[in-house]
Amino acid sequence: MSHTKELPETDEQEQQPVRGFDSYGLLACLLISAFLIVWITVASKSLNFGTVVFLFTLPWVLLRAGEIVTAAVRFPSFFALDFLLGVTVVSVAVMTWTFFVPLSLWVLLIVLLVALASIPKLLPRHRRDPLSALGLLSVIVSLVAATGWSQDLIFPTTPLNGIVVFKPWSDFFIHATFVARSLGAETLFQVGNYEWKGFPAIFYHYASYSIPICLAKLGSLPAYATVVGFWAPFGSFLTGLASYALGRAFWSQGAGLVALVATFLIPDAALLNIAHPTYGYFWLQHAAPGGLYGVAVAGTALILIAQGVREGRRAWIAWGVAVGALVVFFKIQIFAAAFPLLVSFAIVGWPPRRQRQWLILGGCVAVGVALLPLANRFYIGPNVRFDLSGSVWYWQVTGEDGHRYICRKLVSSFQRCSSVSFTSAAGDRVTLG
Repeated sequence: MSHTKELPETDEQEQQPVRGFDSYGLLACLLISAFLIVWITVASKSLNFGTVVFLFTLPWVLLRAGEIVTAAVRFPSFFALDFLLGVTVVSVAVMTWTFFVPLSLWVLLIVLLVALASIPKLLPRHRRDPLSALGLLSVIVSLVAATGWSQDLIFPTTPLNGIVVFKPWSDFFIHATFVARSLGAETLFQVGNYEWKGFPAIFYHYASYSIPICLAKLGSLPAYATVVGFWAPFGSFLTGLASYALGRAFWSQGAGLVALVATFLIPDAALLNIAHPTYGYFWLQHAAPGGLYGVAVAGTALILIAQGVREGRRAWIAWGVAVGALVVFFKIQIFAAAFPLLVSFAIVGWPPRRQRQWLILGGCVAVGVALLPLANRFYIGPNVRFDLSGSVWYWQVTGEDGHRYICRKLVSSFQRCSSVSFTSAAGDRVTLG
C-alpha cells in the first residue's frame, strides 16, 4: 500500500511550518473567543480582564498544542483536527497536574505558554491545510448550534414569584464542586473525597473539567457559572467540530459540513416525540457534559486510526489507540462504548493485513468479556451484565407508562429531600430541593 497518499485534496493545501497561521484560521479563533466570552458573561453576569485574556488566548493555545502533536507524528493536519487534539492534550496535562503536583495552577499556565511558544520552532515543516471558507462556515455553524442547544445553561436562573429557579440539571451543582476543589494548590489526592472526609478522591471524568478549572482560576469566576456557561457549551461546540472533522478526513470538506448538519442541527428522535425522552441524545449529553468531550476525543482517535489504516502507517494507528484510551478520563461510559471498537478497527487494519489478525481480535474480545465480572466487582466503569437482569426495568421505563413512572420516581426522590431556602445578596428568595 502506498505511503504517500494524503488527506482528501483541497484547493488550498500547503506545506506550512507548524507555527504558521492563515487568515481564516485567525478569524475562526477570534469568533470562538467572542462566543466563549459572551457565554460566560451571560451566565455569570460579570466580565473581568482575566476572563477576556484567557478566552482570547485559549484557541491559540489549543491549536498550538494540537499542531505539536500532528507535527511530531508527521500527520497531515487541518484546523479542526489540531483544535480537538489540543483540547485532548491540554486537558490531560492539566488533569495530571491537579493529580500529582501540589503547586498553583498559575505555575502550570506559565509552563504551558512557554512550552507552546517555543516547541513549534524546533519542529520540522509538515502538511497543515489552511482553513478554507467552508471550514470557517463549519466553525460558525458549530458555535451557533452550541449556543442554541445550551440556552438553559447560558441563562441558568429565572426569578419566579420571589424565588430563583435553577434551569440546568441538578448534577451541575456536583460538577461545580469538582471545579471548586481543584482551584487550590493541593492535589486531588490531598483534597480527597468532597462528600466523605478522609476518603480518597473518586475515579471520575476529571479531564473534561481541566479547561474550566483554568478559566475559573484565571478569571476568578464562580465554579457554578463556569460549568454552566463554559464547560457544557464548549463541549457541545467540540462535538460539532468533531463531526465536521470526521466527514472531512474520510471524504471532503463538503461531506464534513453535511456530517455537522446531520448530527448537530437535526433534533434527535426524543425531541421529535418518536422516542423515549429519557434516552434523548441531546438531553443526556447536556445533563452530563463530560460525554460531549468524550465523543469529541473518540472521534479524534477514529480519524488517526482510519488515516493510519488507509496509509499503512502503524505509528498513526498506535497514536489513535492512545488517544482513544484517554477517553476514559473524559467520560467512562463513552470509553466503554468507543474504545473496544477503536481497538478492533486498529487490530483488523494493522498493516500488513493477515488472517491471523481476526484471531487476535477474537482473543481480545474473549479476554474483555472475561474481565467484565472483575470490573463489576470493583465498580470500574458501568456495571455490565449479560443475564437480562435489567430487562424488567428497561421495559417498564420505555413502555407506555414509562414517562409517568420516571416522573413518580423523581417526585418521590424530591419529597425525600429537605428543601433549602435562603435569601441572596440581591434580596431574591432561592429555593433548592
